[in-house]
Amino acid sequence: MTAKRLTLPIHVHLATVIILVVILASVIQIGLASRGLSTLIVEANNKIFTRVAAETRHQLNHHYKTAFSALGTYSKSHALHEVAELASQQLLPEIAHLLEEFEHVNAYSFYYPSGDFFR
Repeated sequence: MTAKRLTLPIHVHLATVIILVVILASVIQIGLASRGLSTLIVEANNKIFTRVAAETRHQLNHHYKTAFSALGTYSKSHALHEVAELASQQLLPEIAHLLEEFEHVNAYSFYYPSGDFFR
């Protein structure tokens, strides 16, 4: 019998199969670990953003709640719905008082049904 030129011994075939199995297992393990870490990072970021959103909402509420309450009270008052210019200008001292009382509020804007507005 004559030996073929490209025939390799059995130990070379076994070593090749073992190396391919190890490479395949490593690739699968790396892929699963990467997917698991990505999921973990997304969940951690969601928890952090939820906590930051709650803290931010609390801080904004703490600073602006009284100002928004005052604005709500003024928006329900009859002075804001007055069409006469004199009646609407009588509200200006109260607006100035609001600006002095709440230093963190820079401006208020009041728009009247007649198209006038004070800023």
